[in-house]
Amino acid sequence: MNILESKVNVYLTILFVLIFTTSTFAQLSTISVGGGIGLGSINGNLPSQTSFGGKIFVEAEPFVDPFNSLQFSFIYAQKLEKLLPQNRTNKYYPFVKSFSLTANGKQLLSENLFVGEGFGFLLLNDRTFNDVNTWNYGLAINFFVGTEVSTKMELTLNLEYGLTLTNTNASFALFILQGKYYL
Repeated sequence: MNILESKVNVYLTILFVLIFTTSTFAQLSTISVGGGIGLGSINGNLPSQTSFGGKIFVEAEPFVDPFNSLQFSFIYAQKLEKLLPQNRTNKYYPFVKSFSLTANGKQLLSENLFVGEGFGFLLLNDRTFNDVNTWNYGLAINFFVGTEVSTKMELTLNLEYGLTLTNTNASFALFILQGKYYL
């Protein structure tokens, strides 16, 4: 597969996910948006690198138990040393960025406390070396515990894990403090 075919496949996949989620969200009354930041690690064809990262997402609730929401998210994670003061001349800081579509379930522990999990598909751009720029397909898994701050807001602590099964087999794991707002 040449570079042009690879890029076309990536763009078609992103377009399909956007069209699918847009048509799904159009039929819903409960939609939420959110984001968060956290710490973790990224892996590619290199040893594990401590990283910082962020996540933004759109979530809808088209399903019933056990998976009661569908989440489309973007995650970016980069080597932690990028935040440290230092001479940056000719330095490269490895990073990954990913798009995922997951089905999430949530179980109430009490009136305001809940746990949950999610599983889905992942499209990840591996940039762990300055000469590597590959798109990988794989699986996204998340676990979370949270509380309702108000009727329109939730605060959660997430473990986000992405594992790719093609090309460079890049992966990431992040602990993210996340907020979600119901529209």
